[in-house]
Amino acid sequence: TIDGTSTALTSGEIDLGPAADDSLTAAMVQTLAGGGMADSLHTHAAQASGGEPTMMSSESLSSMNVGAALRYCRDLTEGGFVDWRIPTFAEAISVVQITAVQNDISNQYFWLAERISPGSDKYAVMRLSDGYSSNSSGNTSWRARCVR
Repeated sequence: TIDGTSTALTSGEIDLGPAADDSLTAAMVQTLAGGGMADSLHTHAAQASGGEPTMMSSESLSSMNVGAALRYCRDLTEGGFVDWRIPTFAEAISVVQITAVQNDISNQYFWLAERISPGSDKYAVMRLSDGYSSNSSGNTSWRARCVR
C-alpha cells in the first residue's frame, strides 16, 4: 500500500487512489522495474490520450536495417524507460512539435514504422534537421530514433 491511499488494479492500471493525480500502467511498472526514477512516472502520466508518444530517444550511434532498428527500439533502455518503439511519421512529427528532442539537429535519416505500400520492402525515413521524409529499402542502413 501507499500511505494515505488504497490501491486497486482496474483495467490494467493500478489506481493510486483519489489523493493521487495519476495511476500506474503496466508500462510504468516496467519502467520502475527497469531501474527508472519514480519522478519519471509523471512523464508517462502526461502522455496524450490514445497513447500518443511524448518522448523521443537519442539517435542511435550506428546505422542499421529496419529489422535491426525495430529490435533496437524494443530493447532500448534510455532515461530509465524500457517501453520504446519505432515511430510512425505522425508520431515523429507530433513529438517534435510538443517537446525538445535530443540531438535534433542531426541530418541523418532515421527509420519510421510505415511501409510505403503493403508487401513492399520500402519503409519511410525522416530527417529531423529539416523534417524531410523519403523512403528506403528495408535492407538499407539508417539510424534509429525511438518514441514512447
